[in-house]
Amino acid sequence: MYLTLKDHTDRIHALIQQKPAKIYIATYGVYAGILPDGRYTNEWGQKYTNDIGKILEAIPKTTEVQILVGINDYASCNKRNCQSCEINYTKQLIRLINHAEKWPNYQWKYTANMHLKCFIALYGPGEALGITGGRNFTNSTWEDVTLDIQKQEIAQIMQLYVKIWQKALPINDKNIANTLKNQGINPKTLETISNLNT
Repeated sequence: MYLTLKDHTDRIHALIQQKPAKIYIATYGVYAGILPDGRYTNEWGQKYTNDIGKILEAIPKTTEVQILVGINDYASCNKRNCQSCEINYTKQLIRLINHAEKWPNYQWKYTANMHLKCFIALYGPGEALGITGGRNFTNSTWEDVTLDIQKQEIAQIMQLYVKIWQKALPINDKNIANTLKNQGINPKTLETISNLNT
């Protein structure tokens, strides 16, 4: 059992060091130090280091990686057509694109129908280790717990993972733009964000 972010990330690093052939990650939201404007905080020095970014950097280049990200549907505050809420939601989805572009060798998908969290490493036929629990693939230090999972549990979680993965959408500009449109986000919101970043 792992009760802190450090213990959680140390366990993931231990799984990576054994050089898995494949890694499957599921998380509700993701933050690996990539900002909505594309800057990467791990390039700013130790003070701004993001533990999840360090994990993604540590994965061997020969490892196949799938990252499945759960997102929320857009919900405004009590104001109608709140621009601030639309900007925050849009930035959240833009940041997904920035993560996928930072690590293009990994396969990235997203869905608004998942709250699963896991990190599963496959080393060979019938050989797998993994963790699950409440902690997302972010730098959050909120109180939470991570648990090791055994072979049978991994098999059951992977059945669910594959089912969700097949229905999820690749993280790219086109799909994110369609999601924003389907969620009723004002098309001018992207222009507003662009102006804020200049």
